[in-house]
Amino acid sequence: TNISEQWRRLMKRISPLGEAIFALPSAAVRSDIFVALTMGRYAPALAKVILAGGSSLQEPFSKILKEEKITDPFILNWLDMICFLLQGATTKDAPTTLMAYMLSDFYRPNVALDFPVGGTKSIVKLSYVE
Repeated sequence: TNISEQWRRLMKRISPLGEAIFALPSAAVRSDIFVALTMGRYAPALAKVILAGGSSLQEPFSKILKEEKITDPFILNWLDMICFLLQGATTKDAPTTLMAYMLSDFYRPNVALDFPVGGTKSIVKLSYVE
């Protein structure tokens, strides 16, 4: 299969996961005794996340790439770069949750990925202005 087919297949798989994750604010997910209080408010969103992938969302993103038979080197390198920039990891270590959220967000209509003029070096220079 070609790169376009692989990308479409991946996004078709990822988009519903990302949409489900958007509906459940990360601040509502807790691990204390008040979890029912905050999660109860988002019960429909939680159900959507569970139906979309549930616990598999914590598995490495590489598992989805393997399941979807994504083999194109450009796609794999692009996704590894995104993982590295976001988390200092590769698709083998980054959770599916992170990548489903980010890819769904990056590829929404009218979204642009901005970079500073002069690249990262310009940000570093600004921090050293005397």
